[in-house]
Amino acid sequence: MLTTVFFSVEAFLVVVIWSQYTSGSTTTLSPENVAVEVGTASIVFTCVANLSPFEAVTKHWMVWRKDEIDIVKNGTKLVDATKYRVEGMSYLSTIEITQTLTIFNVDKTDSGVFSCVFQSLDVYFVTSSSSSELTVNDPAITLSPEMVTIDEGTHSIVFTCVANLSPIEAVTEHWMEWKKDDIIIVENDTVLVDASKYSIHGASYSSNIEITQMLTVRNVEKTDGGVFLCTMNYTSAYILRSTAETELRVIKQQQTTDTSNSTDGTKLKIYLITGGIIFFVIFFSCLFVLCKISKETAFSNVNTTNVQNEENQNQEKDRYMNYYENIEANKGEMTEKTQPLPEQNNLNIVIESTPKL
Repeated sequence: MLTTVFFSVEAFLVVVIWSQYTSGSTTTLSPENVAVEVGTASIVFTCVANLSPFEAVTKHWMVWRKDEIDIVKNGTKLVDATKYRVEGMSYLSTIEITQTLTIFNVDKTDSGVFSCVFQSLDVYFVTSSSSSELTVNDPAITLSPEMVTIDEGTHSIVFTCVANLSPIEAVTEHWMEWKKDDIIIVENDTVLVDASKYSIHGASYSSNIEITQMLTVRNVEKTDGGVFLCTMNYTSAYILRSTAETELRVIKQQQTTDTSNSTDGTKLKIYLITGGIIFFVIFFSCLFVLCKISKETAFSNVNTTNVQNEENQNQEKDRYMNYYENIEANKGEMTEKTQPLPEQNNLNIVIESTPKL
């Protein structure tokens, strides 16, 4: 039992020691994601590799890369020796190895991703790497507006490029260059392509500390979209050229315009139909009211006429009644006046009774 315990402890220690000796290396690169300006004298990257004892005694070396292209391998510079410098030996049999990469005379082209990679010929060696991005800003030249979006059919768009020169740069022969998607459109203040599309204002060859030049793009079309660059060039190889860029985005408005026109047409139809319905409702309402008023007026006139006729008839009837009453009254008076006296009645009786001869 005790032997078994001792055997288990020894096995555990062997595993721990073996893992310590065979664990993979780790690397760190600093600074991470750094930004500098054009003309910076130098920038230094430091790579630290921590190796296991097994890896430390195995043949190894460090590789420096820029954008996946080897620039230094095992202390040997594979590209421009004046641009890069490496300090520190990466092949030492130590647990920790430190190596630095210095970049001199930083310019715009130095922007990119730098990485340090630890490699070995041993198949059991685990390759490790670390990366950092270098961004180089160019304050010596600016281009505005930045990333502008306009509608297709816009009359014109103006880009303004401002270059700030040092006294030495100002007295050195220089000129400005304009590009669209890596195609030169203006060189040394001369339009090289469609002159009806592009025009330049401002001289770039003057010996001023600040130089301003404007590029005008006329009758903007969808094909005018792209990346525009203005670059200050120098005849001297010791002066670095400076570049600024911007992006023009052109939105095609045909579909939007058609939709807008269609929407406006639909709205107009709705307005016309609604207006027509309202007009007819008002018209027929007025007509109904007028008819009702006319009918009521006519009925009133008829009633008035009937009343007047009835009154006239009553008056005529009263007049006839009065007339007949007057006749009857007159007739009674006449009867009384024409009635014979008693003596006359007797005389008449005598006369009637006398025989005729």
